[in-house]
Amino acid sequence: MGQGRQGLRRRRRLAGALCLPFANPRHSHEVDAFRTQKLPDRMTLVCGVVETTHNYVEHPQVIAERLDVVWAKLEAMRDGAAIASKRLWS
Repeated sequence: MGQGRQGLRRRRRLAGALCLPFANPRHSHEVDAFRTQKLPDRMTLVCGVVETTHNYVEHPQVIAERLDVVWAKLEAMRDGAAIASKRLWS
C-alpha cells in the first residue's frame, strides 16, 4: 500500500496473464480484438469457455471455437509437463 503510481506501473509490468470472461455473451465479441491487437510476448490470454453462472446453453459452434483454443493450450501444457518432469526426474 502507499506505493502510488509507481507501484501500480510495476504491477502492470509484472502481469503475466489477462483473464477475460469470453463465455459471457456480453464479452464474447471482445475476443476478435485479439486477432489484430496482440498481447505482449510475456502475457497469456486466459479465456472463459463455458458460462456456468447462467442457465442458457451456448451454441455448439461457439463452444467448438472456444475448445480449439483449449486443445492447443492442453497440448502446450502436456509438452511443458513432459519437459518439467524430465528436468525433475533426470
